[in-house]
Amino acid sequence: MPTLLLVGRHDTIRVDDVEAMAASMPKAKLSECDNGSYFSMWDDPAAYHSALLQFISEVREPPRANVA
Repeated sequence: MPTLLLVGRHDTIRVDDVEAMAASMPKAKLSECDNGSYFSMWDDPAAYHSALLQFISEVREPPRANVA
């Protein structure tokens, strides 16, 4: 299952710990919000939403054709 791990550079969890988590998960992607902390969606909304939208566009399945 594709998984996105978003971490803020100024979060209480260390970025290298999140990198280790990502490395242990198949299909995981890590994105770091340079100006973010625990609430990166508010601290660094541009980076947060950009990473989220990019991830969604990468994993979205194309619509399936109706087969009758």
